[in-house]
Amino acid sequence: MTLSPESAEIPIGAVVGRYRTLRALGRGGMATVIEVEHLDTGEVRALKLLRGDLEDREVEERFRAEFKALSSLDHPNVLKVFDAGVYDGRAWFVMERLTGQDLREAIEDWRQLPPAERFVLAEAVLTDVAEALAYIHERGLVHRDITPGNIRVTEGGAAKLMDFGVVHLPG
Repeated sequence: MTLSPESAEIPIGAVVGRYRTLRALGRGGMATVIEVEHLDTGEVRALKLLRGDLEDREVEERFRAEFKALSSLDHPNVLKVFDAGVYDGRAWFVMERLTGQDLREAIEDWRQLPPAERFVLAEAVLTDVAEALAYIHERGLVHRDITPGNIRVTEGGAAKLMDFGVVHLPG
C-alpha cells in the first residue's frame, strides 16, 4: 500500500540521517514506514519512523527495544536493520526494503493452486519461520507477536520474520 505524500510525516525528498525519503509505504499503530535511498550507495531501504501523534514513553521504549533486538541479529529469515537516529524529536530506524507480500496475502494467492503445490509453499515458509525463531531464541529473545502479517514472503519465496515491536529481551 502506498500512502499519499502527506501521510509520510516527513516531506518526500527530505534527508534523514544518510537517507533521502522517496515515498510512504504504510502506517501502523506505532510507526510510519517510508521508502528511502541511501545517499552514498543508492540502495533502497525502508525507514520506520515513530509516529508524531504518539507521545507515550512506553511506545518509544518498545520502538527502541525493537531496533536493539533486530540490530543484534543476522539471519537470512529475520529482517535486517542498518541504522537509527532521531528526526524532529522522533526515533527512527532503517531496515532492508522487502518486496513480496505478507503471509496473509500469500495464503490467499495460494488458494488458486493445487493442494500439493500449496503444501510445498507452506512447508518452505514454516521451515524458514522455525529457523528464524530457533535463531532468535538461542539469543534469549522472544518475538511474542507471530502473526501472518509479521511474516513477509519475498518474491523468491523466502520467509522473513518482521515486527519485533513487543520482543522480550534477555534479562
